[in-house]
Amino acid sequence: MERIVSSLSVIRRMSVSAEKLEIADKAVSIVEPSSCIFIDGGSTTTYFARALPDENYYVITNALIVAETILRKQKPTVALLGGDLKKNNFITVGKSCIDFIKDLNIQTAVMTATGFIKDTGNFTCGSQSEAEVKRSVIKKADLVIMLLDSSKVNKKTPYSFANLTDVNCMVVDKNFSKELKNNIESLGVKII
Repeated sequence: MERIVSSLSVIRRMSVSAEKLEIADKAVSIVEPSSCIFIDGGSTTTYFARALPDENYYVITNALIVAETILRKQKPTVALLGGDLKKNNFITVGKSCIDFIKDLNIQTAVMTATGFIKDTGNFTCGSQSEAEVKRSVIKKADLVIMLLDSSKVNKKTPYSFANLTDVNCMVVDKNFSKELKNNIESLGVKII
């Protein structure tokens, strides 16, 4: 019964959202063909994985659903990070996962957050182990793209894993506050 409940929570988060589809479509346009991409776990990044063209990307992920989505395509190569598997969102975390990241060369990290605190510029998530993996990926990436729908603004979750200064670009939906967009862009972060 517990496994069914966990699976249902992932399915609920994956329910079609116009904002997440909009973000995914915009984000795909900025990723260079034939590049090495880390795709974070989350519903918006899963939409991104679906929208990613069937090209020669090298995709690294710690999310089972993202790996499965990319494997349905013919040309990309997929590396799934090992580690402890979290039941609530089917991502890998822990020392094995972080050790794997240390040896990677990531051109683009496509990340997501559970929350964004606009006063501090912090991106947050719900578990310490997930935050550690996200931090490690961001440190290794040449370009960090944060996918963030407007419902995440000022949603506070326990663990901060990045700040606006760690992000090169944010892809947001049409409902994102214009004032907030201007404030973020004034800090040198591109908004799409």
